[in-house]
Amino acid sequence: PSCQTNRNQKTPPGVAGVENIRVVKIRPKAIQK
Repeated sequence: PSCQTNRNQKTPPGVAGVENIRVVKIRPKAIQK
């Protein structure tokens, strides 16, 4: 939820892409834990 709120606030295309990759990389780890 925290990541989604940050994205909704204001994220340009470039930043959005970088954040998406970061979230995807962090998400799998959280699911594995």
